[in-house]
Amino acid sequence: MITPEDVYAALEKKHAQEGQFYRWLGASLIGHPCSRYVALKFRVAFEDKLKGQTLRIFDAGHEAEDRIIRDMHATGKVYISDQQKMIDLPGAKGHAGVTLDGIALVDSVRMVWECKTANDASFTKFEKQGVKAAKPQYYAQVQVGMMLTNLKNALHTTENKNTSALRFEVIPYNHEVAENLASLARRIVDGFEGQRCNDRPDWYECKWCPANKMCHGSAIPRKHCLTCCHSTAVDGGKWACRIFGDAVIPDENLPVGCDDHLYLPWMLNCQVVGYGEYWVEYELPGGERFYNLPVSSFPKITGVDNPVLLTSEMMEQAGDVTRI
Repeated sequence: MITPEDVYAALEKKHAQEGQFYRWLGASLIGHPCSRYVALKFRVAFEDKLKGQTLRIFDAGHEAEDRIIRDMHATGKVYISDQQKMIDLPGAKGHAGVTLDGIALVDSVRMVWECKTANDASFTKFEKQGVKAAKPQYYAQVQVGMMLTNLKNALHTTENKNTSALRFEVIPYNHEVAENLASLARRIVDGFEGQRCNDRPDWYECKWCPANKMCHGSAIPRKHCLTCCHSTAVDGGKWACRIFGDAVIPDENLPVGCDDHLYLPWMLNCQVVGYGEYWVEYELPGGERFYNLPVSSFPKITGVDNPVLLTSEMMEQAGDVTRI
C-alpha cells in the first residue's frame, strides 16, 4: 500500500538527482540576508536537503502561477508575457541574473511581475507591512528584475494558500538597492566569501540555515570543482582551472572534481597557519594541526615530524574537522 512517506521519499530522491548542483545566482538568492550563505550556496558547498512535503509546497506555488494568470486575464485589465524568462546580469560572466515570473501589462504600463503564495500568517503580514518590510528578499528580487528589464515598477501578486485570497502591490524601482545587489552578485561570482549575518549560531536566521554547521561549526564542504581554490568563474557561466592552464572545466566534471582538489580556506572554520603553492596548513581549536593537499603533492611536506596529511577526499569522508 502506498503511503505519504513513499511520495515524499520519491520527491526527495528526484530533487537530489536533479537539483543538487544548481549554481545560478538568481535574484531571489542575491537578496538573502546573509551574504556568506549566498557565497556558499553559489559554490554548492553544502547539500540543501529539502523534505518531500516541502518540495510539494514549492510545486504547488509554481502550479498556482498559471491559475492566477488565467484569473487575471479574465478581468481584461492585465496581460502576462515573458514567463520564466532568464536575463543575465551584466558583468557577472553568465553566472547571475534573474528569472522572471513574467512581464505584466497593466493599463498599458509594462511591469515586472512576481507571483508568490503564502500561508495565512505570512499573507496577513504582507497586508499589514507590505513586501519591503515583510519579506525583504522578495523586495530585493523584484528590484534586480526591474534593473535588468529597465522597468520602473513591479506588480507583486500574493495568493493566500489557506483562503485563495489575492493581494496586489505595485513596488517602485529603487536604483540604489538594485545596484548594491548587483554589485554583491558580481563580487561573489569573482570570489567574495561573503559575511555572516550574525556570529551567533543560535541567531534566529542562522539556527535553521542549512549552511549553519559549515558556517558556524566544523562541517567540511562538498569536494568538487567549485569548492576548490584552483577554480575561477569565467564567461559563459563556465569555470576554469588554474592547475590545467586556465582551461575551461567541462560541465560534467564540475560536480566531481579531481585529485588536485584543494579546499578554499574560507570555507573551513579552522585557523590557517601556513600555506604553499599546493597545500594549506590548519590549526584546530585544540591545537592539533593538519595539512590539506592534493594527491599530486602527497607527501611533500618536509621539516615537520609526523605531519597529518589529508587530501580533500579524505576530509570529505571525515565530514567534520573534529573527526580528523
